[in-house]
Amino acid sequence: MPLADELLGADTVAGLAACLVRAGDGITARETRACGAVLDGLSFTGRVALIRDAVLADLPPDYPDFATVLRAALRDGDFTGWMTFPVAEAVAVRGRDVFEPALALLAELTPRLTAETAVRPFLRDDPERALRVIKPWTAHLDPHVRRLASEGTRPRLPWAPRLPELIADPTPALPLLDALYRDDSEYVRRSVANHLNDISRDHPDLAVAVAARWLDDPAPTTDRVVRHGLRTLVKAGPRRGAHAARPLTGQPRRRRGAAPPRVGDPGGRPSGVRLLGDQHARPDRSPRRRLRRAPHEGQRDPHPQGLQADHAVPGSR
Repeated sequence: MPLADELLGADTVAGLAACLVRAGDGITARETRACGAVLDGLSFTGRVALIRDAVLADLPPDYPDFATVLRAALRDGDFTGWMTFPVAEAVAVRGRDVFEPALALLAELTPRLTAETAVRPFLRDDPERALRVIKPWTAHLDPHVRRLASEGTRPRLPWAPRLPELIADPTPALPLLDALYRDDSEYVRRSVANHLNDISRDHPDLAVAVAARWLDDPAPTTDRVVRHGLRTLVKAGPRRGAHAARPLTGQPRRRRGAAPPRVGDPGGRPSGVRLLGDQHARPDRSPRRRLRRAPHEGQRDPHPQGLQADHAVPGSR
């Protein structure tokens, strides 16, 4: 389990500074280089903010020139992994007003690690406008971009600012999930299931209806998507609508007062199916800022979707 300094430590920052220098004429990356020496004692969130602000100070203030430098950096094979996380956050700051071009740049950045938290300020500012940009990502050739369409719009993405409008009414994002639940990539489908699980926390009837609709037009992988997407609802019991969700996940309706079936029991959920995903596990309670990560299909570097930490991860609730 890597610590914050293993993800965004001095060596990573030095590598980022070198990439920025190579990417732009006259870029010294002085602020970025300097912040590598003052990371000790900072949480992961604090490190991201410090490096983000250093990048903003080092790169041109006008958005077109700023984006030109970052697109040049994207041609550098060394510009990858965790160094790109605060860079995506810098795009969310510098590109907030230009909006569509900034979202397009985040889609280019996301294959290097993720831009799932960086798209959220745009969704909070103007959900309808942002979703118009995001919808075509569901047909992108790169599974990382397709996944960004689902993961970035999750109403309750762990360790990220929530999206109040999509918590209140998740239906504007449903076309994204409808386009992706049959995706060829398990990496993408897992995000779709987690997005459905987010919806089930606030709108259980809607989540069940969406799952039932998918099962009417399934891929061979749809049963698994539905089981994972309704896992919290099934566990919550009848007051949260588990009576409707259980048949969709291969579980019988539970008789009042009956004990829940054990994993592997006849009539229980299939052995090996996890009802609780990595994203909703309890964070590490140890005093050290310890992070947990899980690799994802097709991802060169660990993805923050699998991170857990105490008060240390971006957007911690």
